Amino acid sequence: MLYQISFITAFLGLALWFFHPHGKWATLLRTLIIGSLVTYAGTLLAADAPAAYRLQTLLRDFLFIGIFGAAFSFLAGKRVWLVLSVLASGLALFVYARQFLNASYPYREPIPLDAKGELLLEFREGATPKDIQPLLDRYGLTATRAFYPEDPEFTDLDNYFVVDVPAKLAGKLTSISRQLDRTAEVIWVEENEQIQVNPLQSEPSKTAPGPSFTG
Repeated sequence: MLYQISFITAFLGLALWFFHPHGKWATLLRTLIIGSLVTYAGTLLAADAPAAYRLQTLLRDFLFIGIFGAAFSFLAGKRVWLVLSVLASGLALFVYARQFLNASYPYREPIPLDAKGELLLEFREGATPKDIQPLLDRYGLTATRAFYPEDPEFTDLDNYFVVDVPAKLAGKLTSISRQLDRTAEVIWVEENEQIQVNPLQSEPSKTAPGPSFTG
């Protein structure tokens, strides 16, 4: 959480600084920006994640700040345009936070998804894939039943379906999942992760030696 807060604070402080680049407010904003960046760097250093992942996160976040920082600098003398750019950056920051910041930490080791059904969803009782067919057709998705219970009347397993997403749309998996989740017919959607479990190794039973009757 501190990672997200420090990044957002640094970004907003930078945006506000261009309105007051001199004077008392400028000093306060510079202090806020520096303090937020130091905190941000500390969260990355302390994060339980591979070094390559942390470096990738750092470059991605600084690219985002750098692009908007350059835009603010260019428009600093045009107050109306600066205000509009700051408002636009606020919307971009909201989307960026949801799409990237919230998903970055805590770090989770990638788990492979089922290649024949990357998403698992549950339909509401009585709903079927035909009810969301326009959405499925839009992305070329295929929904097939995940379980085949002997008596559907006594279980909800017949409402579970796996959704096969074309390989070319792998980068849009999160977006597709959210769109499916927003439909009235779907209760929830999650990634259909493949978890490998090693079988338990049974050890041969040992029989205690019986009493000896030799005399």
